[in-house]
Amino acid sequence: MCLRSLDFSLGLSKEVGDTGRDSDVLGEIADVYTEMGDLDKAGQASSLHCVHCHIALLCSVLLNRLQEMAATVAFAYILGTISCTNVEFLKAAMLSQGLHAGLLPCEVSKF
Repeated sequence: MCLRSLDFSLGLSKEVGDTGRDSDVLGEIADVYTEMGDLDKAGQASSLHCVHCHIALLCSVLLNRLQEMAATVAFAYILGTISCTNVEFLKAAMLSQGLHAGLLPCEVSKF
């Protein structure tokens, strides 16, 4: 019953597109299989758990790096040290840093 509920949880998270807690669920599945004495399935679930943890860590690192880059672009533009022809990128960079598009020059913020 417990495994069925955990499998259901994995399926549901995939269906709704929110897989952020899948690594926890996979860890629980590995624990259940270990308690049942099925070490092969426990190992498989544990391996998937590790992969999910690594993916989550990499995503976090990449997101932080992208935010740093966005901050650099947004602030460099505001300070006038760079020009940017990709208006949508510039707007996204500024919004990611909590900056209002009103800080853009009028001819750019109209887009």
